[in-house]
Amino acid sequence: MMKNECYKKTYPVLGIPLTVITNSEKMAALVEERYKNWESTPDELVEKVTPGIIEIYLQPERGASVNFDQLEYRVSNAHVTAEGPGVKFSVDRPGNNARAILEPAILRQKDCFISTVLDCMVLFLATRSNRVPLHASTIIVNSTALVLYGQSGSGKSTLSYQFYREGAGILSESAVYIQNEGGFRLWGDPQAFNLRPDSRQFFPELNDLKEVKQPGNKFRIRLAVPYHEGWGSRYFHFSGDAILIFLKPIRDSKSYLVRLDKAEAMKKLMEERESGYNLDNEFDLVLSSFPFKDIFTLHSGRDLNYKTGLLYKLTGGEIEHGKSSL
Repeated sequence: MMKNECYKKTYPVLGIPLTVITNSEKMAALVEERYKNWESTPDELVEKVTPGIIEIYLQPERGASVNFDQLEYRVSNAHVTAEGPGVKFSVDRPGNNARAILEPAILRQKDCFISTVLDCMVLFLATRSNRVPLHASTIIVNSTALVLYGQSGSGKSTLSYQFYREGAGILSESAVYIQNEGGFRLWGDPQAFNLRPDSRQFFPELNDLKEVKQPGNKFRIRLAVPYHEGWGSRYFHFSGDAILIFLKPIRDSKSYLVRLDKAEAMKKLMEERESGYNLDNEFDLVLSSFPFKDIFTLHSGRDLNYKTGLLYKLTGGEIEHGKSSL
């Protein structure tokens, strides 16, 4: 271990205690900014488990550069390792620890560091303790989580952003984490909407925003989700009641809903799921036991306002469609 450790603090991310250790005050400030909103998690929702240990160390300044485009990952059910110019980290899920050795120049690329290194270590380690990831956008309407599941390009982010514009809450934009022991619950960590460039046709406020290159050489329009506590907040970390919605794009036709039973839903999940953190040996059991209030397929046309209206009705219709706005 490197010397001059100057910071050690535990955050209950996804309700899982994770202790971050670093030798850099600037890194400590970055970590604090990223995870401080988890400190308000109610004690009764924090798992009583041994905290995971995440060590983040900066090398002495020597002018070395950092290149995230050349970062190469190796991912399995138990481990994640990644190495590239200026970046090297590993996560040992069974061992409940992670470690990164970084060049100081990484601090000049804060957003890339958070998304490709910091969140990767933290969220993968959190999955060790009863948190199984599902690639889905999840919005909160009338205290109910609408879990929008579909393949890449099916419109998850577009639909969830439309709900958010109209006043709904956000639990996750890309991944929701399922707790299926000690009470069923969904956990999320909404940081930003990452919208495809063609979303501009629906949302004129995106026209003047630049696209950002993301991991996998994808270009997205990134809109941060502001966080604030207290009444009126639309930023959520956890939810109980949930309705699962499969998105099935259709062309030139009006959107409609079809109810599914659990057996049909499980078959669709097995056929259509996208790999996340390769927790395949846990995924089936968790999804088959999660008590969704209801399950539907949304045959999804281009009528964005009509689609949100259909889904609002599933939550009781207490929010009048289209009456709320940003």
